[in-house]
Amino acid sequence: MFSSLVRNTPPVVLPVSLAEAKVMLTLAVDIDEADLLPEHDTAVRSAIVGAAATAEVEAGKTVVYSGYDLFLDRWPKGKSIGLPLPPFRKLDSVTYWTVDDQEFTFDRFYIDNTSLIPQVVLRHDEHWPVGDLREVKPIRVRYWAGMIVPFSANSDTNELLVANNPFTDGDTVRLSVSGGVLPEGLETWKLYFVRDVAGDSLRLSENLDGDAVSFANTGAGSLFLGEIDPLVATGLQIMIAGLYETSRDPEQTSTAKYHRAASHWFAMDSTRGVI
Repeated sequence: MFSSLVRNTPPVVLPVSLAEAKVMLTLAVDIDEADLLPEHDTAVRSAIVGAAATAEVEAGKTVVYSGYDLFLDRWPKGKSIGLPLPPFRKLDSVTYWTVDDQEFTFDRFYIDNTSLIPQVVLRHDEHWPVGDLREVKPIRVRYWAGMIVPFSANSDTNELLVANNPFTDGDTVRLSVSGGVLPEGLETWKLYFVRDVAGDSLRLSENLDGDAVSFANTGAGSLFLGEIDPLVATGLQIMIAGLYETSRDPEQTSTAKYHRAASHWFAMDSTRGVI
């Protein structure tokens, strides 16, 4: 049934900022921060990209908010369609094409986001569409997933701006930042309630029915709604160190320890979220 999974909208920012990655490297690799010159930025950035890709494959989770197209060859025999690479954020559409290439939208389902793998589930007494489908990628499930969702802040209106906003009023979120600071008045680790959602903007409250939180500036660095799973974050650090050292000297053998460590780390059931 499963045909392919395509990332139709890649992350707009890196999960780890350049500045934060450089700090990681001074701790994990035998290198002084002064040695990380601007001309090394490309190598550091490539290490971050490679580490994020490895983390997603090994842990089976999406790190930074991304859009996906899941293509199916046929409707499932059961009542659900699993959505890979969680955590799931929102579903845009379920579309299918008949043998004469007509396009239809299917909406007689609900989303089960309580399992390790989120699912599109048929409503009670409903059935998948009948009829012949076209031969190539006849069914597409378009959805969004990611541990961390980038945002920017407008201190004049106390709004957070989120491209392709997946949040609704009443959702709970925590904030995180890489390579900078949150807007003054917002805190990491604190649980906030989403309110005043309007398109790609929202406000936060400290209580379900409380007033919107105000903040004094726009912050700095990469700002996120959500947090990277600590176990995945550790794997990212291991991989960034290994990939950066490899880029400096592909012939050296000492980097193998990082790849072994990352492989063992991501193989753990706890990192994969297996209970």
